[in-house]
Amino acid sequence: MPTRKSPDGEGTATWDRWELRVHKRLIDMQADERVMRQIMRIQVPEEVAIEIELKT
Repeated sequence: MPTRKSPDGEGTATWDRWELRVHKRLIDMQADERVMRQIMRIQVPEEVAIEIELKT
């Protein structure tokens, strides 16, 4: 995403380039109900998104 270096618009027309990177990890495991409860209690930062999918 190109953005202007100067926030007020004055000066030269120089640009910075930023990019957003998304890192995904997939963990496939066999776990019983007790282990799943322990996993769901783990404290994670707000900016980290976790999705848990149960398959029977």
